[in-house]
Amino acid sequence: MNPRPRIHLSPFLSIPVASLAYALSGAVVGVSAFPSALLLQWGARALLAQPSPGHLLLFCLLAGVGLYLFILTGVLVTGLLLRCLSPRVRPGLHRLLSPAGFWWMGMNGLQAIAARAFLRVVPGGWLPHLYYRLAGCRMGRDVWIVAATIIDPHLVSIGDGTVIGGEAVISPHLASGADVFLSPIIIGRDCRIGAHSVICAGTVIGDGATVGIHAYLRKGTRVPPGGHVAAPSAMAPREALAMEKGTQARGPAARRRPVRP
Repeated sequence: MNPRPRIHLSPFLSIPVASLAYALSGAVVGVSAFPSALLLQWGARALLAQPSPGHLLLFCLLAGVGLYLFILTGVLVTGLLLRCLSPRVRPGLHRLLSPAGFWWMGMNGLQAIAARAFLRVVPGGWLPHLYYRLAGCRMGRDVWIVAATIIDPHLVSIGDGTVIGGEAVISPHLASGADVFLSPIIIGRDCRIGAHSVICAGTVIGDGATVGIHAYLRKGTRVPPGGHVAAPSAMAPREALAMEKGTQARGPAARRRPVRP
């Protein structure tokens, strides 16, 4: 069996690539901070010229407004950048050291900025929804996302009324060796995605299905409408595979943990 190819980057190539990624991150954060800096500059001139406890309190409140203005601007900037870059990263198998691979790595860097600098402060509510919609996620009405992470949003579709629990990860890509595989993820209407669950590339979840807490759906899993997928911990591999497919496994373990299609 031949080993998987690895990516070998010389220091002369890795240093410029890393420096370019850091420069992009700094530029996004800097642009996002510009409106807040203008607001704080105005507040400092208006309120701190003759400092008093009242003026200092107002300036502190203004600083809090500036923080959320920074987050809102960052969500808008990163979301729109991802929307502009996403047409260059299409489903399929790509070499990492290829134009599509470099575009994908750049998009992942932008998503890391959004997740760590902006969305972590406000993990729920309308701001994450705004970000994912701007980034290309096809999201229906009354969708609720609680501190979840959606990677490659332009390859994810979520139906009306679906709830995604905290710390869930929806990842339409699988990176292996020198390649990255991209495949869309489709989540139907009125689904319930449990906290800390992981949904991999190519997964299709039917309307009204439930994915349990800590469940792991492997590449290409199909969950039928109304199906239930439980976490595979402390289960035999055959039983976990059967539950992912939404079918009934055989044996005592399956009788203890029935699957409702």
